[in-house]
Amino acid sequence: MPDYPWKRFWCPRGGVILLTERGYLADPDSCLHFDLRAYGSEQQLQRALFDHPEILSWQGDTSVLYLCLDSLDESLLRVDTVTDMIAQAS
Repeated sequence: MPDYPWKRFWCPRGGVILLTERGYLADPDSCLHFDLRAYGSEQQLQRALFDHPEILSWQGDTSVLYLCLDSLDESLLRVDTVTDMIAQAS
């Protein structure tokens, strides 16, 4: 069997697979996953997102960083609060 030099990505059953805007598999090494159900206050979420070491080191970089914000519909925060906070930061 031939050996192919490409990097392989594995996803556990029930895991999250992220696609780019063009439909390609996003490199999991450039993705951050946040489960919005885990945050009980706007301040907790804001610290988790905007003080995350990977986001801080990425700022000013030209590379793409993908954020997976899971469970928006199950968040303990109001949906409009979460979406406004993210929109203001961009």
